[in-house]
Amino acid sequence: MHNSNDTLTVAALALIAMCAVTFAHEALGHGGLCLLLGGRIDLLSSSIFRCSLRSGWIDAAGPAANLVVGFAALVARLAAPPGFAK
Repeated sequence: MHNSNDTLTVAALALIAMCAVTFAHEALGHGGLCLLLGGRIDLLSSSIFRCSLRSGWIDAAGPAANLVVGFAALVARLAAPPGFAK
């Protein structure tokens, strides 16, 4: 049985996932470490981040945040009961 809302549902979920990944990368990753190191966020958008401090650690924090959030999502999915995501 095919539901006509499947395409719209998948598109909406993809948009939510894109927003979550971008937030994790730019705000939590780069932004979080910038603030933890005592810097000030000068620019934060969906694709650009600038901190008042320069650090390779801040540069690496975005991809690291993606890995952490992705791993957490995998653990949550594996912990879900069978058939939960059907």
